[in-house]
Amino acid sequence: MLPSLRQWQPGEGEFTLTDRARIVLDGAREQRTAADARRFAAELNGHPSVSRGLSAARAGDIVLRQDPALKGSLGAEGYRLDVGDRVTVTAATSTGVFYGSRTVLQLLNDDDGRAARGSATDVPAYRERGVGVCACYINVSLPWFERAADGAAVQTTGGTPLTAKSA
Repeated sequence: MLPSLRQWQPGEGEFTLTDRARIVLDGAREQRTAADARRFAAELNGHPSVSRGLSAARAGDIVLRQDPALKGSLGAEGYRLDVGDRVTVTAATSTGVFYGSRTVLQLLNDDDGRAARGSATDVPAYRERGVGVCACYINVSLPWFERAADGAAVQTTGGTPLTAKSA
């Protein structure tokens, strides 16, 4: 997981992404959040649809919730992740929602559309997100760097993720 979660509280069982899954936007006021949700949907197997309004959320869905009142506790880039009968990412800003979606994408893609149930609150320890790689004694291939950049998903101010492929 890049970057790694700062803490994880395990639950019982697992969530499985199905063909019926949808991405539900709750409280998303920024156009960037909706655009990121559409990109996220395309990155998931089965290409879930994107809809608005929490009342529409059902078991098996992924909810992307934006709540500006949480800025004091989550900051601009932090998010809360809850994996149960649905996956919910809650953040104060669209940037936090975006980073939460990167974590969900990695969780689901690493294990064939399945993720352990549990919860995490992830707030970066530093002002700038980054990853350090030392290739001093090992051979690190270009495809590895591309996967690392995609996983870390450095986000530009324009809302378009910058990866090694597009850099």
